[in-house]
Amino acid sequence: MMYAGQNGSWCGVSARLEPHSLSLRHYVPLIFALTLSVGSILAVVGSAFSLPLILTLGLIALAMIPLHLLVGLATSLKSLRKDGSLLLTLSVPIIILVFHLWYGLAFLIGLFQATDRNA
Repeated sequence: MMYAGQNGSWCGVSARLEPHSLSLRHYVPLIFALTLSVGSILAVVGSAFSLPLILTLGLIALAMIPLHLLVGLATSLKSLRKDGSLLLTLSVPIIILVFHLWYGLAFLIGLFQATDRNA
């Protein structure tokens, strides 16, 4: 996961210093992590204060987690035929989910961390 953190952080720095240097694909993990963060807050607030619309919006955002895992599982099942490792096949979707979340959070950190532009 070191790669996700380092690359995500530097993408955040690049987005701050030279926003046009990145393509849309670099921003997707950031959007994913922010959506899940906001969704978690909405779900908690909606549940705590009996606000069904807010709760529903939060749960819709959080539905991206099982969707991400299902897509990851479907993709890794293709490799099961080649590799044959069930444990690896079942762990890959979780690893990819954590990778994307860490990349997105590191991107956010990179947006705000102080950097020496000449370094």
